[in-house]
Amino acid sequence: MGQLTDDDDLKDDWVMTHEMVALPRSHRCQREHHWIEEGNRNLRSNRSLASKRGKFAPQESGGDLIKGLPFGLPQPGDEGLDHTHTWGRTYWGGAMFCLLADVRIRRRNEQ
Repeated sequence: MGQLTDDDDLKDDWVMTHEMVALPRSHRCQREHHWIEEGNRNLRSNRSLASKRGKFAPQESGGDLIKGLPFGLPQPGDEGLDHTHTWGRTYWGGAMFCLLADVRIRRRNEQ
């Protein structure tokens, strides 16, 4: 941030939020498991920004996820999240994994 940064500049900024919600990094996250780190950041920063905007309902807060998650789907020649180091698989494939894990954990805890 610079000295001329004001509240309006930060209102919808996702970069700072994305960088601040990092998981602790293990030595294995350098390349092989980088998708879990970036995917978690992507999911959490999207939720945080939706919350900041006052949009708590899933149908209101998921717009960015709905637009982004298709970028994380496997493409021909995909070798899985650990070995396909494309932008879409790393950021959005990781976010998809984290979202599905979150849903399954919540459902299991409801039983």
